[in-house]
Amino acid sequence: MKLYFMPAVLLSMLIITSHTYSAEYRFVELGTFGGTTSNAYDINDFGQVAGLARTAEGYNHAFAYNSDIMTDLGTFGGTTSMAIGTNNSGKIVGYALTTEGYQQALLYESGTKTNLGTLGSHTSTAAAINNSGQIIGSSNTTDAAASSHAFLYYSGTMNDIGTLGGLTSLGYTISYANDINNNGQIVGYSLATIGQYHAYVYQGGTMSDLGTLGGNTSIAKAINDSGQIVGYSPNAGGNDRAFLYQGGIMSDLGTLGGTTSQAHNINSNGVIVGTSQTASGQTHAFLYDDGIMIDLNTFVDPSENFTLARATAINDNGDIVGYGINASGQTRGFILYNESNLNAVPEPATIILSLIGAVSLFIKRRMK
Repeated sequence: MKLYFMPAVLLSMLIITSHTYSAEYRFVELGTFGGTTSNAYDINDFGQVAGLARTAEGYNHAFAYNSDIMTDLGTFGGTTSMAIGTNNSGKIVGYALTTEGYQQALLYESGTKTNLGTLGSHTSTAAAINNSGQIIGSSNTTDAAASSHAFLYYSGTMNDIGTLGGLTSLGYTISYANDINNNGQIVGYSLATIGQYHAYVYQGGTMSDLGTLGGNTSIAKAINDSGQIVGYSPNAGGNDRAFLYQGGIMSDLGTLGGTTSQAHNINSNGVIVGTSQTASGQTHAFLYDDGIMIDLNTFVDPSENFTLARATAINDNGDIVGYGINASGQTRGFILYNESNLNAVPEPATIILSLIGAVSLFIKRRMK
């Protein structure tokens, strides 16, 4: 019995070790412009962050955060603005209110704000920008119901990329764009049939329905340069679940022990971040890599008194942004700067060889 007990223990160690995720993060709680709230939505590979922060007067303003400095990007003359995406050139997109109170797509570049206009109505929002400067978002169209259509903006022109063809009860079509990769592939969601929105990928002039996880709807949030898509969709039980779509298959990523989860971003290494319900019913930010979903709060010192609730973006260095709740109960943006190599544990092959050697040595000694 003892001869076989040791290998069994070692096998258990191997299983546990192969599922170990090790990383070191430096936590930063973002401030505000005098108000109580801030949210971080995107981070580029140089650590520049885009988001919003509340002013002392109670208005949300878009910000750019770089080298510990938060810059108010202002508005188009109205009261509020929001920064949603940024690229590696430091260009930022989002929206801002005009003097007339209309919400319109914003491009911020080198200290200058540009109103990108609309698809013919009064309202638009820019959601993402790739490293080539292609911008995607959504805009109301000229129809009477002001239905929203996804757009691609490039070289000064905003183009409607269409819909999945579904109609509202009044006969109008709707689509939204959430992300664009450096290959020009766009993801978002569109009305596929009455009351049912489906995730899509748009490429080569064609919008393709990605289906669902068994429920009626799905939303694609992000796409990396390998074409891997993440988002969320209700399962057959009606609970939102984070998904990864690749190779024509939409896979449920599970949860942190609760019933619901949502994936919000994926980097070029295939590492996914989002939010999930825990077994105790709390909402926590997660990181998903190599088949494992990890609560990001395990990487934050408890003395910070900060709960990471939602991770919204991860760059190719493994830096993560999002928002959570601080010790005062206020919503604040956060940054987790990755200060180690992700998956900084021994390679599985190294572990296996070491354990095989240990097992062999143990057996030889027992046989003497």
